[in-house]
Amino acid sequence: MLFPTANAIHFISQDVDDYTADVVVPVDVAAQTITSVAMDPINGVIYYATLDTFGIHRVNLTGENQTSILDEHPTAITSLEVDYATQNVYFVDSYENRLEVASTDGRRRRVLHDGLVSPTGLALDPVSLTMFYIDTGDIDREESPKIYSAAMDGSSPEAIVTGHPLNHPLYIAVDNGDGVDGLIYWTDVGTNMVYCASLLGEEPRAIAGFGPLDIGSVVHGVAFFGGHVFFTDSGLRKIYESTTILMDKSVYMEGFNYLSDIKIVETRKGHIGGCLNTSRCDYLCLPNPNVPSKQTCACATGIEPLPDGSCPEVPNTFLLVAGQNSLRRIALDNPSGEYVDIPLYDSLDGYGVNAVDYLLTARGEGYIYFAEMKTPSGVAGDNVWRSRIRRQCMFEQNGDGSEIIHEEDTGIIEDIAVDWTTGNVYFTLNAVGNSRADSHVAMVSGRGAGNKVTLVNTTLHKPRGIALHPLQNTMFWTDFGDPPKVETARMNGMSRTPIITRGQMPFSNLLHPNDVIVDLNTDLVYFCDGGAGIIGATTFLGNAGEIIVAVDDNPDLRRSQPTKLFIRKPWSLTMRHFSPSDRDDDPETEEAELFWSDPEFHLMSSVSLVTTGRSTTGIEKTHLRNILERTTLYKPLAVQFVSIDGHKPGEITGLTTMPCSTHSCEYLCLNINATHFHCLCPDSVPNCRPRTEPTERPTRLTPTTPPSETLPQHPPLRNQATRAPPHLLPRRPRFHTLLNRNEPAGQGQKSDGQGGQTMKQTGNQEEEGSLQDLGVGGDVLVVAFVLFAVFVVGILYLSHRARRKYDQVDRATMILGSETPLRPLPSPHRAPPILTSALPLLHSSHLPNSHEEKQPFSSPHETV
Repeated sequence: MLFPTANAIHFISQDVDDYTADVVVPVDVAAQTITSVAMDPINGVIYYATLDTFGIHRVNLTGENQTSILDEHPTAITSLEVDYATQNVYFVDSYENRLEVASTDGRRRRVLHDGLVSPTGLALDPVSLTMFYIDTGDIDREESPKIYSAAMDGSSPEAIVTGHPLNHPLYIAVDNGDGVDGLIYWTDVGTNMVYCASLLGEEPRAIAGFGPLDIGSVVHGVAFFGGHVFFTDSGLRKIYESTTILMDKSVYMEGFNYLSDIKIVETRKGHIGGCLNTSRCDYLCLPNPNVPSKQTCACATGIEPLPDGSCPEVPNTFLLVAGQNSLRRIALDNPSGEYVDIPLYDSLDGYGVNAVDYLLTARGEGYIYFAEMKTPSGVAGDNVWRSRIRRQCMFEQNGDGSEIIHEEDTGIIEDIAVDWTTGNVYFTLNAVGNSRADSHVAMVSGRGAGNKVTLVNTTLHKPRGIALHPLQNTMFWTDFGDPPKVETARMNGMSRTPIITRGQMPFSNLLHPNDVIVDLNTDLVYFCDGGAGIIGATTFLGNAGEIIVAVDDNPDLRRSQPTKLFIRKPWSLTMRHFSPSDRDDDPETEEAELFWSDPEFHLMSSVSLVTTGRSTTGIEKTHLRNILERTTLYKPLAVQFVSIDGHKPGEITGLTTMPCSTHSCEYLCLNINATHFHCLCPDSVPNCRPRTEPTERPTRLTPTTPPSETLPQHPPLRNQATRAPPHLLPRRPRFHTLLNRNEPAGQGQKSDGQGGQTMKQTGNQEEEGSLQDLGVGGDVLVVAFVLFAVFVVGILYLSHRARRKYDQVDRATMILGSETPLRPLPSPHRAPPILTSALPLLHSSHLPNSHEEKQPFSSPHETV
C-alpha cells in the first residue's frame, strides 16, 4: 500500500498482517502538494506528482536520490501510474486537459488523449493492456462527466460510464479479476461515495461512503486488493476498508493529514505479450491489445515513425507559438488531423515569451530564437521594463540548451527576425516608460557575443513587428505610434522610406499595425492591424495594396458566434508555402497558408492564398478557418511557421556561400549583395571604423560556426529528385531591385537612424562608400571610364561631321564635369548617363548565373 501525506510518502507491505509496519519515505515538498503516487517495485522507485513544483519526481525507498523527471512546465498532474514493464509513466494533466505518457527519465513524451474538459483519475490494467481515466466535465459548458477506457497506446478511446451516478468523479482503480468479472472503482466527491462497475462500464452501483450530508467527510483516493476496497477521507484524516458485497466500512488507519491518492502495487501482475525486452521501438513502446504484436511503436506528439521505425527529432512542418509565459510547438501534418501543442520552454522567473524566429543551416544546425519581457515589479520604485533574447536548440525539448544572447533594460523587445545569411538577429525595441533611451531598430550577433548595433532610432514611436529580405538587403517594420505606419530600409538602416501610412488607400483607417512579414516567393509584404481588425498586402514600394482578411469576411459567423470570430485583433503573422508536389505545377501560381494569432480572444486562425504573378490583385483567398477553437494556450502572441524540408531561398547555403562567410569583420558582418559585405561597428565600440569590401565567392562550403556548436544533421530535403523544386531554390537578388529603391527626393543615402553612423565618410569617401554599398567595385569603374571615354570621342566625331561643334563640345563638357554620386535610381528604366553603358556589364559580371530577366535601361542622353 502506498499513499502520501503532508510531506512524506508511506509504504506499507500487505504481505504481513501487521499494518503498523509503516515505512515513511520523506520527500522535499511543501505541505499538501502531493496529488498522486505510483511505484516501480522492480527497481524500488516511487514516483509522485506535486503542485508546488509543477511536475513529476522520483525517489527510492530510503528517501535518497530525489530527482525530477518533468518539472519545467506549469502543470497540474492529478493522477499518475507507472508501467514498470515498459518503463513508462502515464499521467493526467488537468492544466493542459490531456492524458500523456513519458519515459521514466522524462526525455520522451507523447499525448494520448487531448481536448479533455477536466481530467482527474487514471488507472492501468497491465493484464488486458487497457487504461481507465476520468473526465469530470464542466457544468457551465454543459459537458457531463465521463469515465473512459482505451488501449495503453491511447487508441480506441471509449466513454464507458456516462450520466447517473456520475457527479464529480475524482480517483479510479481497477481489479482485472484475472480476466473474469473484473471491476473498476471510483470515488465521487460530489456524492461523497465510492462506486464500482464492470470493465465495460455496466451496472454501476455504490459500495461505500458517507453521502453528501456527512459534514467533514471528503472521500478522495481508492484502491483494491484481495477482495477489499480501500479509500481515503481527507476530511476525517482516515483510511477506510470495505468489501465489494456489503456496504460496510471500517477504519483501516487514521491520524494522517492531507490524504489524497492511495495505491496497491502488485509485482505478480505483468504484461501478456506486448512491449518487453524484445521491443525494437526507437522512441516509445506502448502496449496495444488490438494488434497482433500487442505493441505500438510511437514517436513524439505530431511525429510519425519513418518506414524503418525510427522517429525524426522534430515534425516536418510545425508552428512555433509564443504564449505569454511559454514557447510551444504545434505539428501541422499530424495524420490524426489534431493540433496538439507541445511545450518547449517556459518562463518561470517572471518573464513572458512574446516573439519567436528560427535558423536552419547546411550543417544540420537548428536554433530557435525567442524574446522575453518582464514588467516592472513596482518594488522600491522599480519601473524598469526588462527584455532578453534567448537561443535554444531546435532539436531539444524541455528547455535544454537555452541560453541568453542579449539583454535590455530600456524597454520591450517587441519582435525579432533572424538574418539566415549571417545568423544576426534584428529586433525592435519599444522604450516604454524609459527616458534613458529612444525606441529603435537594432541588430545583435546570433551567437551570443552581444555587439549590438543600433540601426534606426529617430522619429520612431512604438516599433513592433520586423521582417527581413536578406537577398534584397531590405528590412520592414511596423510602428503603431502616432502616426501609425509600415516602413522599409536597407538592412544597415539606410534609405528609410514609409510604404504604408494612415490615409493611404485601401488602408485609410490604419490604427495599430502589429506585425509584418515578407512573402519571399512573390515579393509581397503582409501586415496585420489589431486596431482595424484587418490583414493587408502590398508591394515593396507600397504602391499597390489590398485587404486580405477583415472582420467583415465572416458576417454570418459574426452574428451567430461573436466569440468565435476568426479575426478580431490580429497580433502576429506567419506564412506557409506549399511545394509543387502539393499543388498544380504552375510557375506563375503560388499556394500558401497565412496564419495569425489573436491573444485577446485566444484565437489562432489561417486562410489559404493562391497568388498569381507578383501583384496583390492576383491574390485569391479560400478556406478561412480557426485552427484552435479550444486550446490550452494562454494569449498566443507570436506565431512562426517552420518547415524542415521547405527552406527559405538561400537559407541552407546562406551561411556558407554568401560574402560574410569569408569576411574579416571584427564584430558584425552584413551581406550587401552577392559579392560585397559590410562590417558594422557595435554601439559600445566608439573607435571602430566600419568598412565595405568585395569578396570572392567561396569555391567550397566554409563552416562559419565552431565545432562545439554543431548539431546533428537534420533530415535531407524530401520531394527532391535531380534538383530542388523551383520555389525552394536559392534566388539571387535582382540587381535592379538592389539599386532602384525609388526613394523620395532628397533622401539618397542619408539615414534617419543610428545606422547612418556606419558611413561616416565625407566627400569622395561618401561617394566611394555608396558605390561599394551597391556592389560596384574598382574594376567596374575602370570599364565604365573607358566606355565613357569612347562615348565622348564618338560625340566629338559626330559633332565635327554635323558642323555643330560648339553645341556638342558644350554638352560633352557638361557630362565630363558631372560628379553626381551614385544613388538608387529613380526607376528601373531610367539611369544617370554615367551608368547607362555600364549597367548591363555590371549586371552580367557581378551576378553570374542570375535567373532573373535583365531589365531594359534607357537614358535621356541616348539621342546624343
